[in-house]
Amino acid sequence: AGLVLGVSWILLAAVEFIYRYTLALPLAKLRSLRAARRLQHEQQDQRRLREEQEQQRAWQQDEEVDRKRRTSEDKRECERIRMDCELLWIALAPAIDAQFSRDDLHAFFASYLSGAHLPDAVQQRARTLKSMLRKLYREAEPQQKFRSMRDVVERFEQAKAEVADVHVSDPHMREYLEIELEDMMHRHLEQVIQQMGTIS
Repeated sequence: AGLVLGVSWILLAAVEFIYRYTLALPLAKLRSLRAARRLQHEQQDQRRLREEQEQQRAWQQDEEVDRKRRTSEDKRECERIRMDCELLWIALAPAIDAQFSRDDLHAFFASYLSGAHLPDAVQQRARTLKSMLRKLYREAEPQQKFRSMRDVVERFEQAKAEVADVHVSDPHMREYLEIELEDMMHRHLEQVIQQMGTIS
């Protein structure tokens, strides 16, 4: 029995030695290698996630800059359209003020031509408004014909004063309004001259 026990201890020691140096060490190295690879993959995933997040932030910033630029351009375009309509109203006001006052015009601006609407929609509504203003003018025109060149000049001097009272953030817009008024005045002067030639 003692001999068997001694042999068992020797065999156990031999098996432990074999396991430790032939199996345990490679297995430990394999586990260590797997852990290192897992850590490397996790680091790569984290790096890729950070890069994607940074790319996403960069895209969002670009989109925000583009949105602000478009919003600014849209507001300027809507303002230009409103000023164009106001110019037409100022020119036609003596004939149409009773039917469509400046308060009516600004209420229309607030409801349908504000910067909250897309420029295309504002442009379409502005065309509708101008068409309506011209229709009102044609209906009232027989009572509003200029009788002399002095009437034309006085009317357009008054219109220029009214343009000066219009709030315009873009200084070029005021210049544009004044040029448009000058053109309208010249057209009316030509009409008066033609009427005078017809009478004589």
